[in-house]
Amino acid sequence: MESNITSKLSETYNGNLVYNGSRSIINTEVGVTRLNNILVKVQFELDEVNYTFRALVSDQQEGCLMIIQDRVTQNHILKGVSGFINDKPNIHGGLISRLNSFYFHIHIQNFNGDQEDIYFIGKDPLEYKRLKLARSKSLLAISE
Repeated sequence: MESNITSKLSETYNGNLVYNGSRSIINTEVGVTRLNNILVKVQFELDEVNYTFRALVSDQQEGCLMIIQDRVTQNHILKGVSGFINDKPNIHGGLISRLNSFYFHIHIQNFNGDQEDIYFIGKDPLEYKRLKLARSKSLLAISE
């Protein structure tokens, strides 16, 4: 079963990204790539900056959960932030079964003194398109 954990998570997710200091929700794509049986690489772009981090994945009752590895680059330190799932103090993200959604929460400390908390929640492309279409149809029905 362990060999399939990261395969379940490997996908491009479409969703919404929010970070402190922003007054808007950013629609974006987040790529999750399988590295081995227990590690994935997560990539996304924000304000023309590419962010990449690795996460350790475990299959639990709530879904495929991630513990994000701290990462130091030339410009920043990236750390996972826990607290989304009750009674799981070290979980920073994952594919949550109940929501059928992929999420993560990270903290970025830039070396220029700026800091950002970034939250993402998204769905696989087919589910995202289905929900977007349903939302459009409901808005059209309301406007008629």
